[in-house]
Amino acid sequence: MAPGSTINCCGDMVYARFTEGVFVMSRELGKLYEEKAAAFLAGCGYEILARNFTTRWGELDIVARQKNYLVFLEVKYRQNDFAGLPQEAVNKYKQNRLARAAMIFLKSHPALQELDIRFDILAISGDKYEIIPDAFAVADFWY
Repeated sequence: MAPGSTINCCGDMVYARFTEGVFVMSRELGKLYEEKAAAFLAGCGYEILARNFTTRWGELDIVARQKNYLVFLEVKYRQNDFAGLPQEAVNKYKQNRLARAAMIFLKSHPALQELDIRFDILAISGDKYEIIPDAFAVADFWY
């Protein structure tokens, strides 16, 4: 694909570039999938409380409430499975950073501290959405 070319994603045109043999999707595509993810999750019963909550440890893509759970959701997108499944990108290092960012979120939102905590992954592969509830244990990081 040539530099500056476009791709068609779910009917929406977005800009993309090809850099050193790697297809790099634009920020617009990321925002598009963030919007789609939030709408999908709302349709699945998640109440979206925050999006793109940024800390020094990184960003929490979506913070939501589902029943008695405060859910920290990591959204991962892959156009196909050539680079592996989307959820495989949430390794131990990323999990540690998400847990630390979640602690900061909880400190800044004390009213939510009474809820049970859960880390979910929303894996988007092409046009398939899969919620992986309780994707990793937080007890390993809570200290």
